[in-house]
Amino acid sequence: MDIRTILLVLLFFVLLGWVVFCGVQFFRSGVKVVADGEFTGHIKCEICGTEYEVSAGEFTKSIMAKSVRTTKTRIQNGAFVNRPHYSYYAKKFSCPHCRKRRYGQVLNINELQKKMLKPSIRAGVKWLVFMAVGGVLILGVFWVPMRAANRAAKERADEMRQERYEDLKDKYGIE
Repeated sequence: MDIRTILLVLLFFVLLGWVVFCGVQFFRSGVKVVADGEFTGHIKCEICGTEYEVSAGEFTKSIMAKSVRTTKTRIQNGAFVNRPHYSYYAKKFSCPHCRKRRYGQVLNINELQKKMLKPSIRAGVKWLVFMAVGGVLILGVFWVPMRAANRAAKERADEMRQERYEDLKDKYGIE
């Protein structure tokens, strides 16, 4: 196998690893933004009907959610913007009346979504920039050995071409 092929396969896996790493960090930063948020969720237990409040950190303890939403498109600053509007959203929370983790309907989900939109976008853009800059740096690091390998391959091809030319000259007696 040619050194250039090895470098390309290695570059593929390094870039793929970088993208996966940035994706995981993007997800983790989103969870941290929600956990550090300064909001209170108004919850209604789906079993007993008790209404209670939970802190922002409670929203990150469970990934299980049920929702019904519609997407509303509107024009904002000359662009079409799609925003989900939830008519129903429920997650598992610890109900103070039932004393168990039960699905609780989040009554103020649309307000919470509006409040957390900008911090979430900031965190996402930060990791997208890291991903792009890191990808360019990785490509730059791999560019040096790839260029050297391309030069070596070109020199080998030129030598082989010259040898073939010399063989043909000798074979046919051309000077």
